[in-house]
Order: sequence, then structure tokens, then C-alpha cells
Amino acid sequence: ADTTCTFDGEEYTKDTTNPFETDIGTVLAGVFDIVIPTGNAQLVGSEQIAGVEADRYTFSIEGLGSGSGAQVDANTGEIWVAKDGGYVLRYTVVAKMVDTATGEQYSLTVTLAMTSVNQPVSIVMPDGCVNAPMSTT
Repeated sequence: ADTTCTFDGEEYTKDTTNPFETDIGTVLAGVFDIVIPTGNAQLVGSEQIAGVEADRYTFSIEGLGSGSGAQVDANTGEIWVAKDGGYVLRYTVVAKMVDTATGEQYSLTVTLAMTSVNQPVSIVMPDGCVNAPMSTT
């Protein structure tokens, strides 16, 4: 509960939080909510996800790049919502932008998948993280 593990593609690092950071993280997790963006979401069909009937929507993130002036190269999202219960079963977002002033590229890929509902979960640190060095930040 008080240790996080990060993998940057090459090595693992772990960091320990103090109780205040843990409490804030819990609060923020409760505030975070995934919703179907209003205005541009389109129902594209129905299918089964993990044995649950779901409606599938596509969307884009409105206003992406407008604040920074970045060139948007990708802006797609999909969300599958359970027909019975209205909860999110799967959620994907792909966003890629280029800073037109510096040429730096930024990308974000988010994939969330519901695998079970109201079941106990056991979280185990990856083997590479068990002996990883502690972060100095």
C-alpha cells in the first residue's frame, strides 16, 4: 500500500510514500472517473466483453492540442459500457502530438480492462521490482 514500482522499459525502480501521500492518493483515486466524452461519442455497435453484453463507443478528446498549439497526429478513443449496469468494461485512448516549436513528440496510450467485478484482488510486485533500487526523489 505504501510502495510503488515503475518500469521505464529498461529497469525497475521503487519508491515508498509517506502516510500523507498514501491518503491523498486514495482520495484522488476516488475522484478519478472515466466517462464517455459528451458531444462527440458515437455508438458503433454492441459486443461481448468478458462475457458481458456491452455497447461500444468511439470518441476523440475535444480540445486536444488547443492549449499548447501542438500538432495532433492521433486522437482516438473507444469505450465499452455494460448494457446491464452501465459500468466500464474496457477503455482505450491513443493520443500523439508534436510540439511545432521544438519538434518534440509526445504520446499517450491508455488501456483499461475490467476482468472481474466485486472480487478480491491480490497485488504482487513484479520480480524485477523486488530488488530494484529505491528512488532518490
